[in-house]
Amino acid sequence: MMEGMELIGVIVLKDALRIGDPCFDLDVWCAGQVCLRRGKYECFIGYTPDRKGVRALGMQLQGSSQLPTQTAPFVIGVDSGQCGFYDLQYYCRMRQNENYPSWYSRVIELTQEPERMGGILDGCALVSRSGGGDGTASFRYAADEFGCCTALLLEFEV
Repeated sequence: MMEGMELIGVIVLKDALRIGDPCFDLDVWCAGQVCLRRGKYECFIGYTPDRKGVRALGMQLQGSSQLPTQTAPFVIGVDSGQCGFYDLQYYCRMRQNENYPSWYSRVIELTQEPERMGGILDGCALVSRSGGGDGTASFRYAADEFGCCTALLLEFEV
């Protein structure tokens, strides 16, 4: 479990993950993609002490004890006040689909929910408010012997 964060659910992920603001196109410079070990991931949200904001978002492969200590070689930008982890195939389908506006509206509804400020979307994504809003988020990860991520952590400016 990720210390100081609340477990909000479990999702099953395949082999690639998109990290970033849900408003960004696939070719934007301030988002990332990583190789992911297939499996069930526990999803966590870390709230500010007053529970008025989100300070962190994390995922960890069930059964893994690795902690996300490696720094990513890319920047995670935030433009819409939201950020998250998305199964890459799912994200591509949603971004290139004529139903993108309705999908994006569902992301907003989930991140603006006053108690949780985020959650699991369609069993394929973990999204939340992004701390203080627009800016950048730091991204750290842990990887297995093949370089595939097993634990991921986004920390927001708050």
